[in-house]
Amino acid sequence: MAVDELGTRLVDPLLHWLEEDPARTFLRTPERTWSYEELWAECRRIAGGLESLGVAPGDRVALLLDNHADFVATWFGTVHLGAVMVPVNTAFHGASLSYVLGQSGATTVVTEHQYLDRVDAVRAELPDLRTVVVRGGPADAPGHPMLTELAGEPTARHGAGGDPAAIVYTSGTTGRSKGVVIPHRYYLQMARTNGRAMRLTRDDVYYTCLPLFHGMAQLSGTMGPLLAGGQVVVVPRFSVSRFWTDCRDHAVTGFGAIAAMTSMLFKQAPDARDRDHRVRFAFAVAVPASIEAAFERRFGVRLINGFGMTEAGQMTYMPYDAPRPGTCGKPVDLYQLEIHDPADHPLPPGEVGEIVVRPTAPSVTMSGYHDMPEQTLSSWRNLWLHTGDLGRLDQDGYLYFVDRNKDAIRRRGENISSLEVEAALLQHDDILEVAAYPVPSELGEDDVMVAVVSRPGLTAAGLWTHCRAVLPSFAVPRYVRFVDALPKTPTQKVEKYRLRAEAVTGDTADASG
Repeated sequence: MAVDELGTRLVDPLLHWLEEDPARTFLRTPERTWSYEELWAECRRIAGGLESLGVAPGDRVALLLDNHADFVATWFGTVHLGAVMVPVNTAFHGASLSYVLGQSGATTVVTEHQYLDRVDAVRAELPDLRTVVVRGGPADAPGHPMLTELAGEPTARHGAGGDPAAIVYTSGTTGRSKGVVIPHRYYLQMARTNGRAMRLTRDDVYYTCLPLFHGMAQLSGTMGPLLAGGQVVVVPRFSVSRFWTDCRDHAVTGFGAIAAMTSMLFKQAPDARDRDHRVRFAFAVAVPASIEAAFERRFGVRLINGFGMTEAGQMTYMPYDAPRPGTCGKPVDLYQLEIHDPADHPLPPGEVGEIVVRPTAPSVTMSGYHDMPEQTLSSWRNLWLHTGDLGRLDQDGYLYFVDRNKDAIRRRGENISSLEVEAALLQHDDILEVAAYPVPSELGEDDVMVAVVSRPGLTAAGLWTHCRAVLPSFAVPRYVRFVDALPKTPTQKVEKYRLRAEAVTGDTADASG
């Protein structure tokens, strides 16, 4: 299917390949392979079963599911009905789970059996919730229909173009999640741009180990290969020890990765088989600049960086034939992107400000935040969608990401990028992971603090010696805290707001005293 033949519904690429080559394998999991024909039969069965349970166009169906083919079939079956899929972070429970299910107005939840107790524990708080469908576990779950037993033939196809296909909740790295309403056309257009940026073809095999409840796994990890007619390999989770073995076993040609993944892979000891694979590219966002070129040389993989967010999709990609390491690439044809000052005046190349964007085509950004009109209006100020991220453009239009606005540090009149501090510390062989963030200074503005995961033996004194050699004096952290692990979302994004809230703890080393 040519990348411009988009259709109008999220499931249209699947229907295209179903007609073209129904027996061709599309989806592989550790358990089995699925052809277009087999997957579509599952989608229709689940769609018909949900309809028989009362799910109607516009209803929200929450998916509290792990990575497997049933997630994909339930996702596609839901939107085939014209219902709205709500992927739920599988780490949520208690108040966080109640919030997402309640705020979305979910009428149906499809959940793994092992998460059923979590749903039942908050059900009394969810007046809109009518049905809980259970996957896996014992042969029956009293009072709950089973996903394997759903049956029926959906009566009609609903939803297309600008109609909502999903409500995807933001990662919550800066606070409470917001429900981003995503239209059908958004999924199709993001698949098109992803296919072009990665040069996806029917010969590609894409490895998806990021959680399917996350937009990156849905858009680049599923929809992009689907539109191109390639194959998708879905595994339960990222495993640094099994990663390259999986790539070899499945003849993988590409994968999606976030910064933590590339860092963990690079930190592994060199191996004679580092290039023994078919992988030609990785869509790897926020790759630390300190390892980008070395990663490509070591593994023989082209890293394609980019800048995106749930609210606006993937706005930039690294040009395949004109890479510029350390950048997020250039804007794609679906968006106009500028850098603005706090008064929303555009800034010239080289100056740092907020990254703002607006679409050049319909329905390629969110429709808004679900039931949050004030937050939607705040994001869309002066006809621009404000990302909350800081960056700069060079003379050739390449975007340099500087920092999250809330993570930027201002110390004694100097602006400091937390990412640059982190990249400098990661040059130390004994530092495995690091997060830099601002804490209040008694002198006003901020002091720099870092939370560090390291190999045994590294001391604060040794870390400060390294920092003074690689950072300007104003950027050397005052506070150092060694931790066993950084707080993260299930998509491995560091929850810096938690570190900022903890601030200076009793186990923190202070360079000033």
